[in-house]
Amino acid sequence: MNSLTKLCDRIECLVRLIGVALFATMIAVVFFEVVMRYVFNSPTFWSEALARFAMVWLVMLGLARGIRHLDNIRVDFLVEQMPPRIQLAAAWARYGAVLVFAAVMLIYGTKLAIGNANNINTGFAISAMWTYLSVPVSGALILLFVVELIAKGERGLF
Repeated sequence: MNSLTKLCDRIECLVRLIGVALFATMIAVVFFEVVMRYVFNSPTFWSEALARFAMVWLVMLGLARGIRHLDNIRVDFLVEQMPPRIQLAAAWARYGAVLVFAAVMLIYGTKLAIGNANNINTGFAISAMWTYLSVPVSGALILLFVVELIAKGERGLF
């Protein structure tokens, strides 16, 4: 379990750095576009696509980090009122649901990304696959982080 936690810590550190870079890119590009459009009356053709790309990746990576730190919205009033055995069963049901959801993200997100490999983004000349790839990457991270939570014995997923 300790090596799993170390692996997840390193991956999360990388995800955090990528997230900071994506957020900074998004802010800089949107600011640049506002200045170009309203000050110089010369809008760019690529800024919206790049800002959208950064936002999609930021959201998908942030979803995985939120799962790891249990920072998602949860309504647990009813579960807390139940006996401990039912609380444990509810925790396992939640883990199962999240694992299935993450597996769907991984499998179908990969198919979606591969299916869009030949579609070129109109804003900047890269394949749309790179945007869609955020879904399976997030799914894989969620799977890894949920396995870590299960190994730690954490029950408060939702």
